[in-house]
Amino acid sequence: MNTRTLLLSCMLALPTLSFAQTELTEAPATTEQAEQPPSESTSIVPNAYITDNLYIFVHSGAGKNYRILGSINAGTAVQVVGDERNGFVNVIDDKGREGWVEAEFVTTEAGLQITNQNLQAQLDALNVELQDSQNEVPTLQAKLNSLESENAELRQAVKDAETQKVQIQKEAMNKKQEQQHLLLSYGAAIAFSGLILGVLLTLFLSRRKRYDGWA
Repeated sequence: MNTRTLLLSCMLALPTLSFAQTELTEAPATTEQAEQPPSESTSIVPNAYITDNLYIFVHSGAGKNYRILGSINAGTAVQVVGDERNGFVNVIDDKGREGWVEAEFVTTEAGLQITNQNLQAQLDALNVELQDSQNEVPTLQAKLNSLESENAELRQAVKDAETQKVQIQKEAMNKKQEQQHLLLSYGAAIAFSGLILGVLLTLFLSRRKRYDGWA
């Protein structure tokens, strides 16, 4: 009876010892995690991402029995620096911490968080471009108004030039007609003078012949 009781007590104590050992193994990691101050984000060259879960723990070695160095949020970009070992892969996270995470939670495709961040960055860039374009609108409108004013002035100048051209052509035509009339008048006067001179000369010659006959 005592042997059976002793055996039963040992069986009941085994889970308690196992749980205590687990606590002893994980407790230092939790303490270390609490004592570590949050470091600032470090610029890395990501070649993988954490899948879209809540978060995963970073261990100091390739296994869950190693100390926990911290956690990485879902969708965070990481840099894989080692091969897979025991279902874990060696990475450097965005805070510059190097550790091991479960390989099943690491992927080469960006998750929703990174995708949203990229889309938000693109949207911000487009908003900046739109704002710059809107800021340029008044300047462009002023330039357009100036060009329209210059265009109107040029059109008026062309119209005035055409009007002046027509006026000059009319004046030239009138002057030419006046010159033709003057030439005709001079010609008529010369012809009339020649006619008169011819008549007078004829009369003069006729009288002279008559006087010569009397003599």
